[in-house]
Amino acid sequence: MFRILTSAVILAGVTLGLTACNDDEKTETKAPAKQVEKAEPKKMTTETKKDDMDMTPAEALDNMKRDAGKVADKAVEAYDATKEAVTKAVSE
Repeated sequence: MFRILTSAVILAGVTLGLTACNDDEKTETKAPAKQVEKAEPKKMTTETKKDDMDMTPAEALDNMKRDAGKVADKAVEAYDATKEAVTKAVSE
């Protein structure tokens, strides 16, 4: 008697669990894909002056080198701080 009731409860629980899983998929609606606007680069014409450009490639390279140097300095500082913290933790 106890086996029959237990198996009925387990069967009902599994059935409800499986039907609940399918309901999630049915209620989930997919949002329509957003339309992406195509950005076209500004075309160079004879009317476009050199002053309108942000920077030359050489200036951009110099800026990237400067920024890379700053990042490298920060990385060295972080390494030193980590090394100091580890040695302090090991010594304690």
